[in-house]
Amino acid sequence: MSFFTQFPSALYDLKLDGDLSEITDIFRNVDVNEKLIDGYVNYTLERVESGERPDQMSQRLYGSSDYYWTFFIANDFLKAGIDAWPKGQQHLEEFIKDTYSPYSVLTVSAETLREICGMTSPLTETITLGSDSGIKIHKIDETRQQIWLVGNYSILNNVEQEAFAITGYDPSPEVFAGNNLFALDGFANAENAPYSYNVFDSTSGDIIRTTDFTSYAKYHQNEDDEHSLVRVIQPSLIDSFVDEYKNLINE
Repeated sequence: MSFFTQFPSALYDLKLDGDLSEITDIFRNVDVNEKLIDGYVNYTLERVESGERPDQMSQRLYGSSDYYWTFFIANDFLKAGIDAWPKGQQHLEEFIKDTYSPYSVLTVSAETLREICGMTSPLTETITLGSDSGIKIHKIDETRQQIWLVGNYSILNNVEQEAFAITGYDPSPEVFAGNNLFALDGFANAENAPYSYNVFDSTSGDIIRTTDFTSYAKYHQNEDDEHSLVRVIQPSLIDSFVDEYKNLINE
């Protein structure tokens, strides 16, 4: 059963020539949490098996792949679409590699980052770390005080001992170990860089960089594990759920 077979048809003048065409009204929406689920004991929690697709889970639970769309209706996080579906270990590892392996990350102090962001076109400049120069900037993440660099540089794994400079700024900001305010952190692979820290300066709101953080890779692993437990309509009620949804979508 296709998801859009539930939707009503409507007549539209697509070409603005007076010739009406009957098309599916895909702009209809039903808040399932409010209309169908809240207040009813008609769903349960089910673990998505590693690598299992929505149609495969539908087949496993209901004996038909046709009800895959109900998962996206019944779970708020899945309203973001198929990208929010749990990836499973193999696909998750591939996703993390494809997303992060092309980049390194340099974290700097809030003061240094403010200086850099105050430049006219900081993304067109290059970074120098010790004897490594001409390092291109991919992006600047002001929230996390991170400068993402194109490529992987082993120097970043011990960058706290290195001088830092950026072209196009005079005097170029230089930061050294030994001064907690300006100490550098580096990550040769962006997946190991901090996605979130647990400590902030209550006065300035600036990040207090510590080893107590969640990396990008760990964040995605935690999210995927959390998303692997999805709300599903009980098999005995799936047909009545579909009928009621169709009625509501056609109101």
